[in-house]
Amino acid sequence: RGTGKTRFLESLEDKIESSLLFVDCRAATGADFLTLFCQSLGLGPGAKFDPREIRSRLEDKGVGLVAVDNIHRLLRPVIGGQGELDIVISRLQELDFPGTWLYTVDRHTWRYLLAAQPKRAIADTILELPPWTEEQIADYIQQRCEEMNIEPDFSAVSVPRQFLDAQHSSPSERNRAGVIRMLVDYAEGNISVAMRLFAECLAVEKSGAVEGALPCLASSVELEALPLDSALVLRVIAQFEGVHPQDIQAALRVSPAEVHAMLRLARMRGWIEDNDGRLDLHWRWRPVIVRMLARQNLLSR
Repeated sequence: RGTGKTRFLESLEDKIESSLLFVDCRAATGADFLTLFCQSLGLGPGAKFDPREIRSRLEDKGVGLVAVDNIHRLLRPVIGGQGELDIVISRLQELDFPGTWLYTVDRHTWRYLLAAQPKRAIADTILELPPWTEEQIADYIQQRCEEMNIEPDFSAVSVPRQFLDAQHSSPSERNRAGVIRMLVDYAEGNISVAMRLFAECLAVEKSGAVEGALPCLASSVELEALPLDSALVLRVIAQFEGVHPQDIQAALRVSPAEVHAMLRLARMRGWIEDNDGRLDLHWRWRPVIVRMLARQNLLSR
């Protein structure tokens, strides 16, 4: 999550000869997704999923690639939690569409899905987006600064020595490169986390000048001391985007009181965020929590 899946899909539109149909899976059920799919083709809100009509629409629009983003949102961390995804895949196969289907899945959810269905051929080809490199992140930050017409000054920042590089001549350039190296090290190539942290480093002075500061990085000290049951709660949230508390309880088979106590602590510490009753790791804490879970062999990185 945050490595550029959506950006990758959007970039394909200029690289293929046929049209691309982009569908963001914001649905929680298979029925909701199929309705969303129909709407993306210009059908009305009440339209039913009719394979003949859908295929006709795809052909009329010259669609050669259907890109479904974040299809992992259909999964739940419970027994039979792949049911909604199975429904969607089955209905889409009814189209007998000759084009290419491309689905994006969060890395941790994908590994859960492989473990849950080890004998099932889920995809013909699997592409794993690599982490962004320091050079790529630095170039993208420079691009965004130019688009915003700003030139942050980092000359007054005291960057830890291990992140400094002597090849830069001016203090501002050297410190800025050091700050970016700190972001890359913390975010582990996650461009979304790196960009949000960099934005927080900037402040506009009364004169209009943009001053840079050190990023505010989260510490794993308290996380490392969590009991196993609490760490497992965070693992479920890390594996599933927008998970319900009831599903966490069902997945771990623990009492509601235990789950409630851990979620209360996680909210107080800012580790998780709540979006309409669905839980996710806070973007700042995601890299730290994933590293903690990996060190305890609870999650693959």
